[in-house]
Amino acid sequence: MKKIILVLISLSTCFMVGFAGYSKSSYLPMIGLKDLNSNNPEVSYDAGPYKQYYYYNDSMDLDSLMNHSDAVVEVSCLNYGKQTAYSILRNCKVKRIIKGENIKKETHIYIYEPTYMDPYNVYPLVNGYINMKIHHTYILFLKKVNAPSSAPSMYSNAYYLTSAQYGKYSQGHYEQTTQINEGCRYKDIQNHETILVDDKSVTLYNRILKSLEQL
Repeated sequence: MKKIILVLISLSTCFMVGFAGYSKSSYLPMIGLKDLNSNNPEVSYDAGPYKQYYYYNDSMDLDSLMNHSDAVVEVSCLNYGKQTAYSILRNCKVKRIIKGENIKKETHIYIYEPTYMDPYNVYPLVNGYINMKIHHTYILFLKKVNAPSSAPSMYSNAYYLTSAQYGKYSQGHYEQTTQINEGCRYKDIQNHETILVDDKSVTLYNRILKSLEQL
Protein backbone atom coordinates (compact mmCIF):
# COMPACT_ATOMS: atom_id res chain seq x y z
CA MET A 1 0.00 0.00 0.00
CA LYS A 2 2.83 2.37 0.93
CA LYS A 3 4.53 1.65 -2.39
CA ILE A 4 1.34 2.50 -4.28
CA ILE A 5 1.00 5.80 -2.36
CA LEU A 6 4.64 6.68 -3.07
CA VAL A 7 4.18 5.92 -6.77
CA LEU A 8 1.05 8.11 -6.91
CA ILE A 9 2.85 10.95 -5.12
CA SER A 10 5.79 10.67 -7.54
CA LEU A 11 3.49 10.71 -10.57
CA SER A 12 1.55 13.72 -9.20
CA THR A 13 4.79 15.60 -8.55
CA CYS A 14 6.09 14.89 -12.06
CA PHE A 15 2.78 16.03 -13.56
CA MET A 16 2.79 19.28 -11.57
CA VAL A 17 6.41 20.07 -12.49
CA GLY A 18 5.75 19.27 -16.13
CA PHE A 19 2.58 21.39 -16.20
CA ALA A 20 4.39 24.30 -14.56
CA GLY A 21 7.17 24.08 -17.13
CA TYR A 22 4.67 23.97 -19.98
CA SER A 23 2.73 26.93 -18.58
CA LYS A 24 5.90 28.98 -18.20
CA SER A 25 6.96 28.26 -21.77
CA SER A 26 3.52 29.31 -23.05
CA TYR A 27 3.99 32.90 -21.80
CA LEU A 28 5.58 35.02 -24.51
CA PRO A 29 8.13 37.69 -23.53
CA MET A 30 6.80 41.26 -23.75
CA ILE A 31 8.55 43.44 -26.31
CA GLY A 32 9.76 46.79 -24.94
CA LEU A 33 10.19 50.08 -26.81
CA LYS A 34 13.96 49.58 -26.86
CA ASP A 35 13.39 46.33 -28.77
CA LEU A 36 11.23 47.81 -31.52
CA ASN A 37 13.98 48.24 -34.10
CA SER A 38 15.60 44.86 -33.46
CA ASN A 39 12.27 43.01 -33.42
CA ASN A 40 10.68 45.13 -36.15
CA PRO A 41 7.14 43.92 -35.31
CA GLU A 42 4.20 44.00 -37.66
CA VAL A 43 1.95 47.02 -37.13
CA SER A 44 -1.83 47.27 -37.02
CA TYR A 45 -4.06 50.34 -37.01
CA ASP A 46 -6.10 50.21 -33.81
CA ALA A 47 -9.11 52.56 -33.79
CA GLY A 48 -10.68 50.68 -30.86
CA PRO A 49 -12.80 52.57 -28.29
CA TYR A 50 -10.02 55.11 -27.68
CA LYS A 51 -11.23 57.72 -30.15
CA GLN A 52 -14.71 57.73 -28.69
CA TYR A 53 -14.03 57.47 -24.97
CA TYR A 54 -10.58 58.76 -24.11
CA TYR A 55 -9.40 61.46 -26.48
CA TYR A 56 -10.73 64.77 -27.73
CA ASN A 57 -11.40 64.66 -31.48
CA ASP A 58 -14.09 67.28 -32.12
CA SER A 59 -13.71 70.59 -34.07
CA MET A 60 -9.95 70.22 -34.20
CA ASP A 61 -7.76 73.30 -34.55
CA LEU A 62 -5.05 74.90 -32.45
CA ASP A 63 -7.46 76.96 -30.34
CA SER A 64 -9.77 74.03 -29.55
CA LEU A 65 -6.82 71.80 -28.69
CA MET A 66 -5.40 74.48 -26.38
CA ASN A 67 -8.76 74.99 -24.68
CA HIS A 68 -9.25 71.28 -24.03
CA SER A 69 -5.71 70.76 -22.70
CA ASP A 70 -4.52 71.32 -19.14
CA ALA A 71 -0.98 71.81 -20.41
CA VAL A 72 0.85 72.38 -23.69
CA VAL A 73 4.60 71.85 -23.36
CA GLU A 74 7.72 71.14 -25.36
CA VAL A 75 9.56 68.19 -23.84
CA SER A 76 12.50 65.88 -24.37
CA CYS A 77 11.71 62.20 -23.82
CA LEU A 78 14.29 60.62 -21.48
CA ASN A 79 13.54 56.91 -21.20
CA TYR A 80 11.86 53.89 -22.77
CA GLY A 81 9.28 53.88 -20.01
CA LYS A 82 7.29 51.04 -18.52
CA GLN A 83 4.12 49.42 -19.73
CA THR A 84 1.02 50.06 -17.63
CA ALA A 85 -2.13 48.41 -18.96
CA TYR A 86 -2.63 49.72 -22.52
CA SER A 87 -0.15 52.60 -22.29
CA ILE A 88 3.52 53.26 -21.61
CA LEU A 89 4.61 55.70 -18.90
CA ARG A 90 7.48 57.92 -20.14
CA ASN A 91 9.74 60.31 -18.22
CA CYS A 92 10.08 63.68 -19.98
CA LYS A 93 11.95 66.89 -19.24
CA VAL A 94 10.13 70.18 -19.85
CA LYS A 95 11.99 72.48 -22.25
CA ARG A 96 9.29 75.10 -22.93
CA ILE A 97 5.87 75.90 -21.50
CA ILE A 98 3.14 77.11 -23.84
CA LYS A 99 0.34 76.46 -21.35
CA GLY A 100 0.44 75.04 -17.83
CA GLU A 101 0.33 77.01 -14.60
CA ASN A 102 1.67 74.21 -12.39
CA ILE A 103 4.53 73.12 -14.66
CA LYS A 104 8.03 74.56 -14.41
CA LYS A 105 10.76 74.59 -17.04
CA GLU A 106 13.53 71.96 -16.68
CA THR A 107 11.37 69.81 -14.37
CA HIS A 108 10.25 66.26 -15.09
CA ILE A 109 6.73 65.18 -15.93
CA TYR A 110 5.42 61.73 -16.78
CA ILE A 111 3.41 60.99 -19.91
CA TYR A 112 1.08 58.04 -20.47
CA GLU A 113 1.60 57.36 -24.16
CA PRO A 114 -1.32 55.73 -26.01
CA THR A 115 0.78 52.82 -27.20
CA TYR A 116 1.60 49.34 -25.93
CA MET A 117 3.44 46.16 -26.82
CA ASP A 118 1.56 43.11 -28.01
CA PRO A 119 3.27 39.82 -26.96
CA TYR A 120 2.56 38.35 -30.40
CA ASN A 121 5.09 40.73 -31.98
CA VAL A 122 2.45 43.19 -33.18
CA TYR A 123 2.68 46.96 -32.59
CA PRO A 124 -0.85 48.44 -32.39
CA LEU A 125 -1.17 52.02 -33.65
CA VAL A 126 -3.78 53.47 -31.29
CA ASN A 127 -5.59 56.01 -33.48
CA GLY A 128 -2.40 56.04 -35.54
CA TYR A 129 -0.17 57.16 -32.65
CA ILE A 130 3.57 56.33 -32.79
CA ASN A 131 5.71 56.47 -29.65
CA MET A 132 8.18 59.24 -28.83
CA LYS A 133 11.86 58.58 -29.54
CA ILE A 134 14.56 58.88 -26.87
CA HIS A 135 16.04 62.41 -26.54
CA HIS A 136 13.86 63.81 -29.31
CA THR A 137 11.89 66.99 -28.64
CA TYR A 138 8.10 67.20 -28.98
CA ILE A 139 5.25 69.61 -28.39
CA LEU A 140 2.51 67.80 -26.48
CA PHE A 141 -1.10 68.69 -25.72
CA LEU A 142 -1.84 67.14 -22.33
CA LYS A 143 -4.56 66.38 -19.81
CA LYS A 144 -3.65 65.99 -16.12
CA VAL A 145 -4.09 62.57 -14.54
CA ASN A 146 -6.45 62.76 -11.59
CA ALA A 147 -4.22 61.35 -8.84
CA PRO A 148 -3.81 62.33 -5.15
CA SER A 149 -0.89 64.67 -4.40
CA SER A 150 0.43 62.10 -1.92
CA ALA A 151 0.97 59.57 -4.75
CA PRO A 152 4.52 58.99 -6.09
CA SER A 153 5.72 61.69 -8.49
CA MET A 154 5.31 59.50 -11.57
CA TYR A 155 1.58 59.37 -10.83
CA SER A 156 0.84 62.71 -9.13
CA ASN A 157 2.78 64.56 -11.83
CA ALA A 158 1.47 62.50 -14.74
CA TYR A 159 -0.41 63.45 -17.91
CA TYR A 160 -1.97 61.80 -20.95
CA LEU A 161 -2.41 63.19 -24.46
CA THR A 162 -5.48 65.31 -25.16
CA SER A 163 -5.75 63.65 -28.57
CA ALA A 164 -3.97 60.51 -29.76
CA GLN A 165 -3.98 61.70 -33.39
CA TYR A 166 -3.40 65.42 -32.87
CA GLY A 167 -1.65 65.59 -29.49
CA LYS A 168 2.05 65.27 -30.47
CA TYR A 169 4.18 67.34 -32.86
CA SER A 170 7.82 67.66 -33.82
CA GLN A 171 9.13 70.93 -35.28
CA GLY A 172 9.32 70.75 -39.09
CA HIS A 173 7.94 67.21 -39.20
CA TYR A 174 4.93 67.51 -41.51
CA GLU A 175 2.90 64.40 -42.25
CA GLN A 176 1.42 62.83 -45.36
CA THR A 177 -1.35 60.33 -46.02
CA THR A 178 -0.20 56.83 -45.09
CA GLN A 179 -1.98 53.50 -45.44
CA ILE A 180 -1.21 50.50 -43.27
CA ASN A 181 -1.13 47.48 -45.54
CA GLU A 182 -0.85 43.83 -44.60
CA GLY A 183 2.73 42.97 -43.70
CA CYS A 184 3.63 46.56 -42.79
CA ARG A 185 6.38 46.66 -40.15
CA TYR A 186 7.55 49.15 -37.54
CA LYS A 187 10.59 50.24 -39.56
CA ASP A 188 8.23 51.16 -42.41
CA ILE A 189 6.45 53.78 -40.27
CA GLN A 190 8.96 54.69 -37.54
CA ASN A 191 9.80 58.09 -39.06
CA HIS A 192 6.20 59.30 -38.74
CA GLU A 193 4.79 61.02 -35.66
CA THR A 194 1.34 59.60 -36.31
CA ILE A 195 -0.35 57.61 -39.04
CA LEU A 196 -3.00 59.66 -40.83
CA VAL A 197 -5.03 57.64 -43.31
CA ASP A 198 -6.91 60.40 -45.18
CA ASP A 199 -6.11 63.78 -46.74
CA LYS A 200 -8.42 65.70 -44.41
CA SER A 201 -6.58 64.48 -41.32
CA VAL A 202 -3.22 65.30 -42.89
CA THR A 203 -4.30 68.84 -43.75
CA LEU A 204 -5.58 69.37 -40.22
CA TYR A 205 -2.45 67.99 -38.56
CA ASN A 206 -0.07 70.04 -40.72
CA ARG A 207 -2.12 73.20 -40.20
CA ILE A 208 -1.86 72.82 -36.41
CA LEU A 209 1.89 72.18 -36.65
CA LYS A 210 2.38 75.29 -38.77
CA SER A 211 0.47 77.37 -36.19
CA LEU A 212 2.63 75.91 -33.38
CA GLU A 213 5.82 76.85 -35.20
CA GLN A 214 4.68 80.48 -35.24
CA LEU A 215 4.18 80.66 -31.46
